[in-house]
Amino acid sequence: MPKSNTFKTALCLFTSTIAITGCNQSEHTDDFTNLKAFESELAQLSRQHRKESRPPMLNITIEGGHVTSISIDGRCGGQKCLKQLPKSIYQFHYLTEFSLVSTSFDQIPDLRSFRSLKKVSIAYNMFEGPVHLRNLPPSIESLELSRDGIKEVIVDDSLPHLSTFNLIQNRMEGGINPTFCKLPSLNFLDISSGCCLSEAQQTARADAAKRILCNKNIEVSASRSFVD
Repeated sequence: MPKSNTFKTALCLFTSTIAITGCNQSEHTDDFTNLKAFESELAQLSRQHRKESRPPMLNITIEGGHVTSISIDGRCGGQKCLKQLPKSIYQFHYLTEFSLVSTSFDQIPDLRSFRSLKKVSIAYNMFEGPVHLRNLPPSIESLELSRDGIKEVIVDDSLPHLSTFNLIQNRMEGGINPTFCKLPSLNFLDISSGCCLSEAQQTARADAAKRILCNKNIEVSASRSFVD
């Protein structure tokens, strides 16, 4: 067996905290080498917060020899233990999907260098103050910021392709603001709270959002219920 194939097979098995889909590719690229450095740096960052805990869980998808999807669960021993992204993550230039769950981030991390990124999901984090979308690349088409404690989102004109925006179960009692009109491709917005609002209040919240949005054809949901 060629050395590169041996390495790739071992990579799928070398740790209990990383799961890789598509690792049996015939092509060998730098992404396979970079993955091990990425996981090592991620573990080091988590130990700075909780030294006795296992590293965060990783789910990786590889297509054509390149990392296209990364999902990070920032819990270590049931506690949030990640406050920043490893610098080595910026070596994955073919990333199209990124998920970050249960960390101690207080804002969206800087993802602007991922020029092919289409889908971002950031949930169960600890955001503070107004959340700005300026750390996202213009290629984004779908964005989820759910259960992050968000009170307000500030939008600029840097996301021309964003069509689906999920803001469920946050603390946006005041609803959305007029900066959302800077999303020209938006066609679905979910601002459901998941609890504490009557049907009439949910309808009023959705209607208020529609009045603010410049595109009257946008579908707005404010009435979804959830079971965590």
